[in-house]
Amino acid sequence: MQLRVTSWRTCVPRFGMVAALLGALLLAALSAAAVGATNFPVTVTTTADSNNTCAADGTTPPCSLRDAIRFANTKMSADTTTITLPANGSPYALTQGRAAIQANVTINGAGASTTVINGSSNDHIFSISVGEIVTLNDLTLSNGHDILGGGGAISNSGRLTLNNCVVSNNSAGGNGGGVYTNGGSIIVTNSQFTANQVTGAAGSPGFSGGNGDAGRDATGGAIAITLASSFSVTGSSFTGNSATGGSGGDGDSGRSGAPNSPPTHGGNGGTGGGATGGAIAIAPTNSFSITGSRFTRNTAMGGTGGDVGVSGTGAGSGGNGASGGSAAGGAIVNGGGTLTLTSSTFTTNQAISGGGIGGSSGIANGLYGSGGGGGGGGGASGGAIVNGGGTLTLTSSTFTTNQAISSGGGGGDGSGGDRGGFGGDGGGGGSASGGAVATGGTLALTNSTVSADQATGGSGGTGGFGSFGTFGSGYGGTGGTGGAGAGGAVANTGSGAIGNTTITANSARGGGAGSRGTGSPPGQNGATGTPAGGGVANTGGGQLNVGNTILSANTGGATTGNCFAITDDGHNLESNPTTTCGFTIAVQHGNPNLDTLKDNGGPTQTMALLPGSAAKDTADPTACAAPPTSGKDQRGIARRADQCSIGAFEADIAVPNAVPLPPRPGPAPSGGPPNPIPVPSRSMPSNGGVPNPAPLPRR
Repeated sequence: MQLRVTSWRTCVPRFGMVAALLGALLLAALSAAAVGATNFPVTVTTTADSNNTCAADGTTPPCSLRDAIRFANTKMSADTTTITLPANGSPYALTQGRAAIQANVTINGAGASTTVINGSSNDHIFSISVGEIVTLNDLTLSNGHDILGGGGAISNSGRLTLNNCVVSNNSAGGNGGGVYTNGGSIIVTNSQFTANQVTGAAGSPGFSGGNGDAGRDATGGAIAITLASSFSVTGSSFTGNSATGGSGGDGDSGRSGAPNSPPTHGGNGGTGGGATGGAIAIAPTNSFSITGSRFTRNTAMGGTGGDVGVSGTGAGSGGNGASGGSAAGGAIVNGGGTLTLTSSTFTTNQAISGGGIGGSSGIANGLYGSGGGGGGGGGASGGAIVNGGGTLTLTSSTFTTNQAISSGGGGGDGSGGDRGGFGGDGGGGGSASGGAVATGGTLALTNSTVSADQATGGSGGTGGFGSFGTFGSGYGGTGGTGGAGAGGAVANTGSGAIGNTTITANSARGGGAGSRGTGSPPGQNGATGTPAGGGVANTGGGQLNVGNTILSANTGGATTGNCFAITDDGHNLESNPTTTCGFTIAVQHGNPNLDTLKDNGGPTQTMALLPGSAAKDTADPTACAAPPTSGKDQRGIARRADQCSIGAFEADIAVPNAVPLPPRPGPAPSGGPPNPIPVPSRSMPSNGGVPNPAPLPRR
């Protein structure tokens, strides 16, 4: 049978009628669902982690927090349970492990200082299932712990919102010392993340003369995010959080020789684990924003290399020392998404790599046995932020006293025996890049102040001694080369643009040379690490454009104090006597006459231009008016339309009503942030490249 349509016009009205009917049915179904959604209120009446009748009816006292959540989990998917936690002098303890949230839940506390949920350090506090909407208001989450690495306080796969909360003293073994979000979303407003930590597991030791395993990585001291649909932070603070890579496993000792078999060499130590994002680590995905927030004394620290095994008796070489783990982003790592950061402050955050371990001695009875070489120090990048291949937009923000510090290489060791032996070479110091920001993606830095940040390379290890035996002696080992240092303020290997920014008193330093080992003959001394760009450095084939910007009093080598290999967009000021940027387009070489960093109005501290500043009224007004500067300075004050000032601060413009810094939420519970990690007293090097941080593993 053949189907024949006589006219397509006759089909249209009928199809429209069907579509309209289907639409009406769908709208009715949605309306019915909305009407059917119910809010169930539950008030918690005991701080004990007990199991009571309240879990079934939501009303019968006593009602614990666990009861209230179990009650919520019995409701329909459209429903919401609102749990009230009254103020209490004792914390609401969860001693039976995590409370699994499998429904839409809102938990309202009475204030972060009076409503504390304690995880008792035996599991994370909450787990949130896929798709569930969970809002936490006015409370503290403390002492959660998850050894498997899924968030010390919260493991989230749903839609999580934190308002006026404190997340403190939580820990995890791998991802997210405070919160781990995998596949969900997270919104943080007016909250504090304090003294949370994530630690990678140590590598396993070697067996039968084998090598030790590498230490495990650690990501996101406060928050780690993978595959999130959205993430935003507003008016919040991150203080004293840390990510620490696991130490490498020890190499096993070699076996002694037997009549029919030779001895074995000692095993090498395992490489230390890497650390990514002392406060926040974001894996490649979607767009994120951070506004009006503070990051203070957060640390990413690479693990130390594993120890080494000695050789077996009879002859054989000692094991080689292991390299230290890398460190990226003392505060934040953006692993490839789009991060927009506005009106925020970064102070004394640190990325510190793990140190290399020295080689072990060889043992020789009648034969030569060489000492093992020292392991290299790990690389460090981004004392405050690493942008590893994504897009990073920084506006109206301040960076001060942040540091990327690479550790030194391990020393080579000597060897003994009747005929002597050769000393191992010292390991190279790790390289360091970006005291404040290291970027391998796309960077836009505008209307910001970057001051007193440092990128410091690690020192080379000392060469091992050549031992003196009965029938001869060995050569001394060569000292290790110091690590390079690049970009005391900003290091770029991607595509970057800096405009109307003040960059001053930053430094990039190379690591010291390792000393030669003694012997006959002695070894050679190592070389000193090379500094490049005390202010900004462009390396690795990238391009960094700079315009309307102050570069003053930065130190980083005789010919690269302020800049290394940047592109001139014009109207910059480089202070005398150091002129290393090669600016030629409407350049100024006078004194910027900067005031100290302080509150001059606006959401962040700035450096005012004092009378007589060469930066006053010498910028390009067209660039000042165009995005992203958009006619404003760092404080949000309108720039002069006819002739604006170079740098982040517009001269001689009063602030009508100073905008206060964002308020901190309620006081944190006892056990505040730890003391900042002391800075090793070594010469400061800098790093050439910006390693892309490894993606966060899925659970």
